[in-house]
Amino acid sequence: MVANEFLDGNTVITLRPNRSASWQQTKIFLLVMAAPMFIIAVGWSIVGAWPILPFAGLEFGLLAFLTYRVCCRTYQKDKIIIKKDRVIISSIIGY
Repeated sequence: MVANEFLDGNTVITLRPNRSASWQQTKIFLLVMAAPMFIIAVGWSIVGAWPILPFAGLEFGLLAFLTYRVCCRTYQKDKIIIKKDRVIISSIIGY
């Protein structure tokens, strides 16, 4: 998303990435993915394929980590301030 403002004779352009899911929606997605993943893993471990459990945990852990990283990056914001004599570019990562 691009926002343009004029403050005190300066042009301020704010750049933000498109955020398709909020942090709350991301947590709901992780819960929806975790339920069938662990139900299947526990089912296979009951029938004797217990080595599947650590891999299911590893798979979910990797999914959660990468989803968290992507969600954090969607809160990044870049500002470009154009003054009469210079241009200032700043980047803010985080909430």
